[in-house]
Amino acid sequence: MADLILGSTTAISESGGTVTLAGTLGSGITYPTGVVISTWGVIVTANTATYSNHTNWESIAGMSLATTPIRLNSDFFVNAMVHIGGQTNFEAEVRLQRKRNANGWEDGPIGDANSSNTRATIASKYDNSNANDVFSKSLCLLDKDQSYTLATDAIQYRLQWRTHNTNVVLNKSYSGTGAEMTTGISTIVVQEIAG
Repeated sequence: MADLILGSTTAISESGGTVTLAGTLGSGITYPTGVVISTWGVIVTANTATYSNHTNWESIAGMSLATTPIRLNSDFFVNAMVHIGGQTNFEAEVRLQRKRNANGWEDGPIGDANSSNTRATIASKYDNSNANDVFSKSLCLLDKDQSYTLATDAIQYRLQWRTHNTNVVLNKSYSGTGAEMTTGISTIVVQEIAG
């Protein structure tokens, strides 16, 4: 027989090969700071999302999710990866945004201002040279100190993209269709970390 005891409370017990949970989150079990207590994720396999606005940030189709925190004072670990292809000499910046309940969308961490540079969460290579190239862009960050009301507030995250003068596409090269060209997936995962 084996038990998982957190503090002085038995959280999980095993007897004769049967595992029993002693309760659910919020039912007297207090998880230590830094423990992952919930995980949400989205995988986008479609390669039909395109961007051709050239002036405004635009949400990347499917690259968003909403979470309902299960513990007060949690932090949120955000891990995302996107694959972007574009026309010759393309740039494609990506930024993370978050929203709490009915509040408006707010930028997640973005780069400091520098002259007229575009401020993004993930910077872009300038003038990527080949329309058949696909670039992976990724981020890992700990989003701390979010204020919310337990069990009622949703925290949402989304990825947006922006480009200058050229079009881009998600999860494939812009124009390549041969067997040597690949398609990929894009994903966003959010973990609630006990605070």
